[in-house]
Amino acid sequence: MSTDLEVVIDPDVLRLRVSEATAAENLTRLRTLAPLLVVVHAVHVVVFAAFRPDSLLDQAGSARAESWRLAIAGAHAAATVVSLSATLLMRRLGRATSDAARRFALIMAGLYLVFGALLTGIDQLVTNSINAYLAVSLGVALLTRATTVQTVAAYTLAFLVLVGVCARTQPDSAQRLSVIVNALTATALGLGLSLYANRMTRRRTHQRLLIEAQRRALTETNARLSSEVAERRRAEEELTHLATHDVLTGLPNRRAFARTLEDAMGEARAGRPSTVALLDLDHFKRINDTYGHAQGDEVLRDTARVIREALRTDDHAARLGGEEFGVLLRGTDAGDAGALLDGLRVRISELRWPVSDLRLTTSIGFTALHGEDNLDAREALRRADAALYRAKEGGRDRLVSADEPA
Repeated sequence: MSTDLEVVIDPDVLRLRVSEATAAENLTRLRTLAPLLVVVHAVHVVVFAAFRPDSLLDQAGSARAESWRLAIAGAHAAATVVSLSATLLMRRLGRATSDAARRFALIMAGLYLVFGALLTGIDQLVTNSINAYLAVSLGVALLTRATTVQTVAAYTLAFLVLVGVCARTQPDSAQRLSVIVNALTATALGLGLSLYANRMTRRRTHQRLLIEAQRRALTETNARLSSEVAERRRAEEELTHLATHDVLTGLPNRRAFARTLEDAMGEARAGRPSTVALLDLDHFKRINDTYGHAQGDEVLRDTARVIREALRTDDHAARLGGEEFGVLLRGTDAGDAGALLDGLRVRISELRWPVSDLRLTTSIGFTALHGEDNLDAREALRRADAALYRAKEGGRDRLVSADEPA
């Protein structure tokens, strides 16, 4: 039986699960960060609206500083509105992961890249720093997962926005070139980190899918093996049953009865007497010849049923062959056994079939098993058979004990 657990993940399934995993991560992070970003942007608005930093700026004139202050405050005000809208929308969506919610998370990431580019472009009014763009590029790379095409498109758009804004806000060509080169480096860093994170997400998702598939395969294999083991056990039990039971009547056969009788002999030697009896249906060949073998089989089955119903829990019965049956009455001496067996003889004689003139009688021979006799199973059966022969010779339809004088 094969237990090969090698599984192959369908590329389409992998793409779908990666998409679902990245969308879930993006939405979870957006739900967490959006309220925090509202506070951060609002603080920036308050700071840049309330304080005039003209006196702190040596490298720019007051007009450019004022334009910078107002532009920064306006940009953060717009970002506050966007973050607040995202917070409210995420609360309304709850735990939804619909296509619209997934797209919204990616749009927010793209907007923040553009926002970082705008802030850096505005900063060129008073400085040549690209800190805002670098921070946003790395932050988006760490916190957002997207496809390669989406990632490249978003970073390319943000870089082009930064270049366009710098062309208007940075008059010094040397510094403008430095800013663009540094921004290109920041873009490459963010893009590379994002692509690497996406690759790790894909690998992690693939491993999770592989583990799930292997777990399912293992479960299915275990179920199949359990089924095969159970089926084999049932087959073995059936073979054992067939080897030890008579097919027609369902009673144990001669071999099984002999083993049971050996156990009873051991109990007899230990002080617990038993009685073994042989029953033979009188003139059974005549029944087969007159009414057919089908009717004969029915007679055998009904006789076996009556025997089973008449016996107690510890007693045993078997079909020894043809029309002969064996009965073992455990814990029963010859006196009590005689009454039980004679009652069984009467019950068999009371059986009736649709064939109106069919009557059945039984001859029974039995012997008691005592420890002092030191008999084996074969000798016990021989003694019961001798008693049965005497019952037949005495006119049939009678009960004879081996202990009775001939």
